[in-house]
This record gives sequence, structure tokens and C-alpha cells, in this order.
Amino acid sequence: MTAQAPAAMTDDGRGLPAAPSAAAAAGFQGFCHYAALALREITGWELRALGAPADEWSMSPWNGLGGIRHAYCLTPSGQAVDVHGVFASEAAIRRFHAHEHDHDETLISVTVSAADLRDSDRTFLAPVYGEEYARTRKLIEGLRLPELAAAHAEANSPAAA
Repeated sequence: MTAQAPAAMTDDGRGLPAAPSAAAAAGFQGFCHYAALALREITGWELRALGAPADEWSMSPWNGLGGIRHAYCLTPSGQAVDVHGVFASEAAIRRFHAHEHDHDETLISVTVSAADLRDSDRTFLAPVYGEEYARTRKLIEGLRLPELAAAHAEANSPAAA
């Protein structure tokens, strides 16, 4: 599972990863919380959560969200990175994940801490945390997402133009 060659990273309007990862080929499904936590631990990047804005119908409102739909990291250059790959922007990752659930849904992003993310859904994370986190961290290391993000940030810097 190696990083793809750098290419110009633009947001094509569909919200697809500008630099897809090999996660699907590795059989990774679910556990985005673990992937984001592993990326944060490896890189120190900002941890972000994505969800619909909280409203009167929200079952578990949390930090302005109606619930956490997805977790990912934000690089210092503004790229959104998750197990799917490197997205040109947070707007792109929001469109990608809105498309997965409801095309018309508006999603927002908020900054969270690792403790916030772990505490937000104890029933989901607690039973399998140790074993599943270790497996996910190994996958994240194998995907080489930090290197992929760095290559694409460099390819899209003003000096590269």
C-alpha cells in the first residue's frame, strides 16, 4: 500500500478524494473514529468531527452537531485527510460524506479533542477499542497518508506552479 504520485489537487465539485488511499483494497470498513485518532497520534494534525447541525430532533446533540457522522484530520495546509485519502478541502470531504447519506443534507465540521471523540460514543468505541484501534493504526501506517498529503501539498504549492 504505497502513496500515489503527486498530482494537482483540486476540488472537482463532487467531493471525491483528490488523492485516494488504498483502504478499500485493504478491506477497511467503518471505524473512522479509530482512523482519525491514529492519524492524530501519528501526525499531530487537528482532529475534526463531521455531522448535521444539532436541532430539536437530534437524539444526541454534541458540540453543535446532531451527532458525529464522521471523524477525520485537518492538515496545517487545509487538506482534510481520512481513511479514504486526501481531500482538497473540508468542503470536499463534507460533500463526499453528505453524498453517502443524503444528497441534500448540510453537514458541518467542528474541532474535537481525542478525549471528546472517545467520549462522544462510548458504546461504540469501548467494547473493541484496544484490538480494533491497534489494527486500524497499523492500516493507517501502511496507507502512508501523511506522506500522500505532504506530496500533494507540495505539488499544489505556489512554488510548484
